[in-house]
Amino acid sequence: MSSVGKTVYKVSDVHKLSFGKITEQSTCDNWTWYKIDWINGPPANICQSPNYDSKSGYFRCDTVALFQIDTMMDVLESLK
Repeated sequence: MSSVGKTVYKVSDVHKLSFGKITEQSTCDNWTWYKIDWINGPPANICQSPNYDSKSGYFRCDTVALFQIDTMMDVLESLK
C-alpha cells in the first residue's frame, strides 16, 4: 500500500521537529523508503544516519512517524 501523500514528522535533535509529506515511496532490501517534502525544513543531523540515503534523499520508514493532521491538532489543542 502506498503512503505517498501522507503526513509525517521526525524528531531530530533536542529541539527540532520536522513536518512533511511523502512524495515518493520505494522498497530496497525489504525496507520501505520515503522521499519527503519537508514543510518547515529538513531534520537536523541526518548526514551520518544509516536510515537516510544522502544520494537519493530517501528516509527509511522506521525513522519517520506517520500521523493524521486532525488527530494531531486535537492533541495539541488539548494542551491549552
